Amino acid sequence: MAYRSILTLSLAHEYYGSDAIPLQVRPADAPAFDKAGLLIRQRGNTVQVLADDAEAHPDTLSLDVLTQTPDVFVVSKGADWRNVLMFDLSLDKEALTLDPDEAQDKLPQHRAERLVRLNFAMAPDAARSFDLSFEAVEALWAYHVTGGQNIEDLEVVDPKAHVSFSAQGQVILPNGQQAFVIRSDVPVPARARPDQKFTLQRPSAFGPETLVPVLPAAGISFKPIEEEQGGAARLQSDIYVSLW
Repeated sequence: MAYRSILTLSLAHEYYGSDAIPLQVRPADAPAFDKAGLLIRQRGNTVQVLADDAEAHPDTLSLDVLTQTPDVFVVSKGADWRNVLMFDLSLDKEALTLDPDEAQDKLPQHRAERLVRLNFAMAPDAARSFDLSFEAVEALWAYHVTGGQNIEDLEVVDPKAHVSFSAQGQVILPNGQQAFVIRSDVPVPARARPDQKFTLQRPSAFGPETLVPVLPAAGISFKPIEEEQGGAARLQSDIYVSLW
């Protein structure tokens, strides 16, 4: 039995970069998929749907994109763990970046597992290629510095001068310690392998004194913080640095 490819789906995600994305693509209706004689093959970030050469393939093809870790919901902009976003993809559409406002419908989520459902229109005599991409969420990086002396003089510096930081004052941590918070002025896109290398410095009479040459990067334990005046709610990632 010979098979031909009728759909090639390429996955991309800003957070994971070129690494394998923890997503799995499955038929939305497995019995109907099998009855049509279709097969699905996934290798890394590329998915192929194969049809029997001797059989006509369906006019529509519905695939579910499932997460293999809950972290995907956390780091994907527009992801909704309560609903499955459904998109109807006409023949002239070749790419989609996840955007809830473009979804044609939402299906209730029984488990936080399915990310999107893709309904492809299929031409009877031509294969489709389609790119599905995800943008990463962005968050403010908030360094909480404890220990040391004169911590209110500290500065976080980006050697590449892409990201600036401002002092936010003192806070009391849950363990009772006092921390000085220095936060980025703009959100930073989340990355599995962050390339930012920020430095903790203190001004001195002889120029900046480096206390921590490379500060730790932010994780994905985001928390919502107060809204900007007239703007949307923002996310913040707290990072803890001890100078003891």
